[in-house]
Amino acid sequence: MVEKEEVQGNMQPAEDQDDIEALLNKMVENKDTIIAFMDLLSKMKEAGIIDVFMGIAKDYAPTDIEFLAKFFTEKELTEALLKVGNSMMGLLYGLGEEKTADLVKAISFNLPGVAEEFVEGVKNPQPLSALKLMALLKDPDVSAFITGLINALKVIVSSVKKVQ
Repeated sequence: MVEKEEVQGNMQPAEDQDDIEALLNKMVENKDTIIAFMDLLSKMKEAGIIDVFMGIAKDYAPTDIEFLAKFFTEKELTEALLKVGNSMMGLLYGLGEEKTADLVKAISFNLPGVAEEFVEGVKNPQPLSALKLMALLKDPDVSAFITGLINALKVIVSSVKKVQ
């Protein structure tokens, strides 16, 4: 039979008392982390994020939450999330490089113009002869684009060969 100790007027097994003491010790050891986490939760509450989560929890029946919990703990989903996370790390690493970030920004901030010109070219194609293509190659912008594209393709091919 387990010994019982009186804890704040309640009778609890000594084993529970040991668990509570171990928990309190861990809390004291990690107080900085706990405080930081509590600050984060406070900021999330101020921003309304906690209320959104509470609303979602109230709107779904317990069976829906059980389904979602099962869905998000499936092996296939976990593997897919790990693959996406791994790819995101590569992307973040690449964007950490100034040249890569500048290239992405240059393209991103000009996407409306790029899309407009692309759609215009597709809807109203101009006949291209071999002579017109040769003349286009003399255009410094076209020449720079083709040179850059060829150099980039060489790097991609070389990288793919190393992976396989």
